[in-house]
Amino acid sequence: MNFPVTIKLNTPIEFGSERIAELRIERNLTVGDLKGLADTMPVTEKTAVILPRLTATPPPVIDKMSIDDFKAASNVLADFL
Repeated sequence: MNFPVTIKLNTPIEFGSERIAELRIERNLTVGDLKGLADTMPVTEKTAVILPRLTATPPPVIDKMSIDDFKAASNVLADFL
């Protein structure tokens, strides 16, 4: 995968005074990114944990993502999980 990878959000997220319209994955996963993830965790939960780590986005922003945008982000991370 070539970095950075930009995930454009169809539904921008309002977070405080900020409007987030895209997420940027700047690097590949590391072992540290996977710490604390159990093999038995659902892929959805793993994605919700890993996305903030790779995009430097606060977890509450990820929680506010639309399902369609979350699916698109999940597709980008699918090869890693």
